[in-house]
Amino acid sequence: MAEMSTFHCRLYFAHSKGCVLPQIILPEGYLREVYEEMHAEGAVCVADEVQCGFGRAGDHFWAFEEQGIVPDIVTLGKPIGNGFPLGAVVSECTPLFLPVQHPKEY
Repeated sequence: MAEMSTFHCRLYFAHSKGCVLPQIILPEGYLREVYEEMHAEGAVCVADEVQCGFGRAGDHFWAFEEQGIVPDIVTLGKPIGNGFPLGAVVSECTPLFLPVQHPKEY
């Protein structure tokens, strides 16, 4: 039998602010503590700003700024395309994704 490598993905993906029903308002400092725990485990933290970003969060342009954090990855969408279906993934981590050989591609 061919030897297969194991791939472990450690990822924490969350809305930065309660913006989808049911709205759950995160306590102050919550994401900072979660991000610290996740980073200690080697995880990548993703802030979903698709609905709550681009100034919709109130005092900040990005909702994650309210928590005093900087995510590893930010997902964007909706208003970025001004009505056209457009989204983006932003990261300052390089290289974030390394090529991996898989036994099968779909």
